[in-house]
Amino acid sequence: MSDALHRRLSNFVSWIATDSEREDDLRDRANGIRESIVAKARDDRLVVHATPTSGSFATRTGLRRHMRGDSEVEGQDVDVPFVVAPKTKDEERLEALLPRFDRFAGQAYPETKRERTKSSVVLRFADKVNYDLVPMLATSDPARQIIIRSDGERRQTSVQEHS
Repeated sequence: MSDALHRRLSNFVSWIATDSEREDDLRDRANGIRESIVAKARDDRLVVHATPTSGSFATRTGLRRHMRGDSEVEGQDVDVPFVVAPKTKDEERLEALLPRFDRFAGQAYPETKRERTKSSVVLRFADKVNYDLVPMLATSDPARQIIIRSDGERRQTSVQEHS
């Protein structure tokens, strides 16, 4: 790679990366979200085994996005997984988990916009930071989880290995 290209790419990465001061604020908010949602889940008798850090934000490779032209994407996303142990097989279904997490988010953050996706509930804050609340099922191995896809498929993964 030429020096000029390397310099331009490095400058671009620096420009789009999240400021370290801002990272601390976003991490603090994510931790507050974890605490609030876990408390709501506990009140609803849903056992949350863990809320590991995950995604590009956890690995410090998250990018903030800027509006450019007609782009619909702006802001930053932070993944917040919740490893749960529902009591019944019916409660393990994504169709049962997502409404519960939507309700928990609405109770904890009534003034914040929410949106359900195929496998999560997104909290959309006014400062263009979105927190993706992702319910996952616990396994007998604490380093492994099961993510439930919208088509019902259950895929074993490890949030810890991806972070």
